[in-house]
Formats: sequence, structure tokens, C-alpha cells
Amino acid sequence: MGNKRLAANEEKLDNQSNDDISGANGACANRNVAVSGYKKFITIMFLFTFICCFRAYVLDRVIVSGDSMNPSYSNGDVMWAKKFDIAELERYQVVVANIRGKFVIKRIIGLPNEVLQIIDGYVYIDGELLTDDYGYPTVIYGCAADEVELGEYEYFLMGDNRDDSVDCRIWGKVRIESIKGVAIFQFFPFWEIGIIE
Repeated sequence: MGNKRLAANEEKLDNQSNDDISGANGACANRNVAVSGYKKFITIMFLFTFICCFRAYVLDRVIVSGDSMNPSYSNGDVMWAKKFDIAELERYQVVVANIRGKFVIKRIIGLPNEVLQIIDGYVYIDGELLTDDYGYPTVIYGCAADEVELGEYEYFLMGDNRDDSVDCRIWGKVRIESIKGVAIFQFFPFWEIGIIE
């Protein structure tokens, strides 16, 4: 009888040990799940922060809206625009500007400290005809019917489709703070993919 009681006690101890081991394993499993969850959360937050910083300070996606940049770019074309340094801005660059709360895509035509005017449908800079690839006169002069004097950090932007573009001829001069980026790469439509010169 004593042996039976001893065997029963040993079995009870074995069961209790197994329960303790199972409990410890369960706690470890729960801890591993929690750690894994934290890692995933941290990774997601890191990627989110990286993407936000990337778009805020490096590159941003831009979608052309309207026909003002025809024939160079069409409605729905997609490109990357990079943030810029003042020294990077040059004539003929395609830029993204914030005009009265609306983002537009236009081309730099007039640079700081220049005098711009449209005469007989063509753009003159400091009294000299601007040679570009458009090859046809515009009928829309706007404020450029008279001389437009650009100050320091002021630019004159125009659409490539000169007769169907609302640009600096209507808004007037644009300060550098309004220019938010320079288009550098077109990736849609796919047959037009490539670096923007």
C-alpha cells in the first residue's frame, strides 16, 4: 500500500512538472510572439518615416494634368521630381511649382535679373530672341506684352503648349520659394520612360 501511495505521489509530481514545463513554454511562446510583433511594428514605422522623408526631401511623384505641356508631356504622364538647390535651376528645366495652393508643371523660360518680353509672338530675353524648339509664335502675351523685369530669385515659367497654357503670363513672376522640384525622370507611359534632359 505504501508503494502504491509513493507511485501515485511520483505520478502527481511528474504531471505537475509537465504542467510547469508547458506553462513555461507557453510563456516563452507568448514572449516570442510579442517580440516579433514589436519588430514588425518598428520595421513598418521605419519604412513609413523613410518614405515620408524621401518624398519630403529627395524625390516626389508628379502627374501631369492637362495639355499645357504638349507636345513634350501629355495629360496623365508620370515623372519623378527631385528637390533642388538654388544653383541647380536653369533655363528650360521642367519644374513643379505651387501657385496659389495648386501644383503645376511648367518650364523655366526667364531667369533671375533678366528682362523678358513677348514680341510678335516670340520670347525675347534682355532684348535678344530666345532660341527654343517650339518654332511657332504664341498669340497669348499676357503680362509679357510689356517688359517683365525679374528680380533676384524670381523666375518666369511657361507651358510648352504656349496657346493653351495658364502660366506666368497670367500669374506674373514666380519666386523661388514657389518652385518645389525639378522633373528628372519620366516613368509613365512606359514607351516614354527615361531621364528628362
